[in-house]
Amino acid sequence: MKKAEILQATSSHYYHAVPSELERATISPEKSAIFEYLSRIGSDRFVEFVTDVLVHVEGHKLVDKTDGPGDEKQDILTLDPKGQRHLTQCKHTTKYEDKTSGDELDLMVTACLRKNCRSALWVTNADLTPQAKRYVNDGEYLRGWPEGADFKPGIDYWNGERIWTRIAGNPQILNKWFGGMAQSHGLRTFFTDVVILVMPHGENCEVKLGDFADKLGKAKTAAADDELDAFTFQADGSVTITISDSFASPVDLRLPFSNPKSASLPLNYPFRSLRAHVGVSGDGVYDPDQVVERVVGQIGAALPNPDAGSWWYIAAAPAQAFVFLQDVAKPNLVPIGSAKAFVRMGSERTMNEQDWALTPGSDFVAASTAEDGDDDLIWNHEKTAAQLIVLVSQALPAWQIADMFLRQEQIGHRLRSFSFWAVEKASSIAISKVRNLCPPDWFIIQSSNGDLFWAHPPDKDAEAVAIAKVLDRMGIACLRVKEEDREWIIDQATASPSEGGMITSSRRNLLTPIPLSERIFWLSDKIPVSGKFKREVLIELLQLKSGYEEKHGFDLLQGKDSMTIAGEEVHRILADPFSLRGGRMLDIGFDEQEVLVNIRIRAKQSASGKVVAEECLREMEAIKAQISVILEVKKAVPASNG
Repeated sequence: MKKAEILQATSSHYYHAVPSELERATISPEKSAIFEYLSRIGSDRFVEFVTDVLVHVEGHKLVDKTDGPGDEKQDILTLDPKGQRHLTQCKHTTKYEDKTSGDELDLMVTACLRKNCRSALWVTNADLTPQAKRYVNDGEYLRGWPEGADFKPGIDYWNGERIWTRIAGNPQILNKWFGGMAQSHGLRTFFTDVVILVMPHGENCEVKLGDFADKLGKAKTAAADDELDAFTFQADGSVTITISDSFASPVDLRLPFSNPKSASLPLNYPFRSLRAHVGVSGDGVYDPDQVVERVVGQIGAALPNPDAGSWWYIAAAPAQAFVFLQDVAKPNLVPIGSAKAFVRMGSERTMNEQDWALTPGSDFVAASTAEDGDDDLIWNHEKTAAQLIVLVSQALPAWQIADMFLRQEQIGHRLRSFSFWAVEKASSIAISKVRNLCPPDWFIIQSSNGDLFWAHPPDKDAEAVAIAKVLDRMGIACLRVKEEDREWIIDQATASPSEGGMITSSRRNLLTPIPLSERIFWLSDKIPVSGKFKREVLIELLQLKSGYEEKHGFDLLQGKDSMTIAGEEVHRILADPFSLRGGRMLDIGFDEQEVLVNIRIRAKQSASGKVVAEECLREMEAIKAQISVILEVKKAVPASNG
């Protein structure tokens, strides 16, 4: 036995949230500061604030403003830019991090009718629950509305996030309502660190600064010697960029970074970076994130085409600027943008990493958004109604690996007082039986040579003996482990926790760089049917599945000409969506009146999300056609009326 893996264990966790110095050094008005301020201004002034946003940002004309009981839930009556009557209801709260259910949304439809308003807006300085957002976004408030009616009110909502997007670039609103919050004007320079890696192995970019200067059209150097250490170029008429060599770590990038060389490397591991000092001329409002994207795009275009099987990964740290706070006579380095990751494949242009790797294209619509409280990588195909889920198999984050070391040390300490049992060469069925019978606070360990160990507190020996007898009756022999062997097993289990991995379909859990060859695109569709299926249909469907997967690297028959399958196993083999096998997987399930077809494709690392999604659609169309032929030739047995 080389090592052992802990399958089941418990340990103590303690959580403390401590903000960093950088997080505490902020410049107002920033989003969170404005949210907090709005929570303190009171409901009356909140109505006045929303009125200003409607008039000065949205272009409305004020007709009337009311508040208090008996106002039929309309706080603000305006004319929208088209001259149509518009109703706004304000919901103020001092707890801006809460989510409100929006119970008044139903009443707004009635109020629209009474006030002859074509549209209504529900505004809160907090947020709505996902259910309330769906009620608005999916038009559920119009359920039961007469078909073909001339009048249908439109209802929308603003939450704190939507309010912020409307006022963030409006000096009139910011100056009037947040003038005492240490605003900074004339912030025209900032810098960002850009890390460039050769993927998939994460090697540092070896392109010299002089080569970048030649490609980007240098204007001047910061040193007169032969080895160039900085150069300046004009990105466009308003942006000047000075590039110099520097170093940056994953901590500096402020991205959920997983080192491609090894996920367990420390977070302060240094990478070579290009520091881009950016100057923006003029006096208008600009978006630092958009400027950084342009800078990265030009740096990416200056890179040579990557070798076959490789691609460029480019990570840009948040734009940062030095701001001098006059009242406290203190300079602060503050973030004024967000971190971003990009990729460049072959001679293609540089693109946002997640957009290129995961987004399936314009024919698909996201099933939900981050604003709705859900950021799963799920899309619906508009034409066919098929659903696409993108899964990414990735290493555990470095902080989780560090946590594993700490937990396994704690677990090893506890195990030294436990009693051990062993099952030699345990099959998957034996492992499942042991896990089902052992209480959740007992420990289960599997060795690399297939032996299984389960451990219990010394005062639970009678219960352990009873479990061993039950397992013995099932044909699973359990052996007691000697104390001297126990120590050796514990040492093997706690020597070095595996970096392991995880599969995610959520943006919030996604790490960067994305392992492009570990993406799985899962497309699901349905075929309507009626009646029960004949045995011959199931056999032909099984042959279709087996033949399809064999072409893509998985042999169900394991090299044999045939195999014996029990009747109850057929459905399980046909629909096995949670095992990974081969390059492409086909699973066929059954509902009362539908055949459920699932195709999973492992993406090639050179293929964009759009390309893989299109391949999924083509495969689904072909597979559905073959299944339909089988169902047509081998007619389903009509459902019995009796």
